[in-house]
Amino acid sequence: MTEAARPGARTDLVRLARPGDAAAVAAIYVESWRSTYAGLLPDRLLAGMRADRSRRRDWERSIARPRRAERVFAAPRDPDAAAY
Repeated sequence: MTEAARPGARTDLVRLARPGDAAAVAAIYVESWRSTYAGLLPDRLLAGMRADRSRRRDWERSIARPRRAERVFAAPRDPDAAAY
């Protein structure tokens, strides 16, 4: 029996991302790059990363029209996604 099928299992932990999650996903993406690649990539490159309108639009497109076998999931936290 899968976790979701088990009686009483939580189903609100992870869900498919929605276009409205794009700003939170973009912010998480930038912060994860900064923390993961600090000391490996130039500080100037990481500091220059922004969760700007262009990056949000890219995530909106990826969420709304995912490529084959590609899906974006979100771990919701009111009011924004906490993870992707």
